[in-house]
Amino acid sequence: MKKSNSVRSLQEPFGIYLSKDDKFFLEQIQLKLRENKDLERAMTSTNALEKMKFKFDKIVDDLLLDFIGTKLDLYIKLMEPKINMLFKSKWFEVYRRKNAYN
Repeated sequence: MKKSNSVRSLQEPFGIYLSKDDKFFLEQIQLKLRENKDLERAMTSTNALEKMKFKFDKIVDDLLLDFIGTKLDLYIKLMEPKINMLFKSKWFEVYRRKNAYN
């Protein structure tokens, strides 16, 4: 996943401000997504798109919860319903395209 696209997908449509720490945090989540074997299996199996998206969203939410103690302000920004839906949808599409031929 390209980090610049993920940052822009949050900053441009909703005008959300992301500090350097926030951007680093998002990069860490993306790294954890790329390394998540459960997600990889869900995305490379014969699951329906809706099931893949549900699994992806669940794992992103779990990763966000892991950081809530240290990044509460960013967590609150990312849990705003429109922002949450937008960034997970964009990340899902990038992740799905990346893993389409694995």
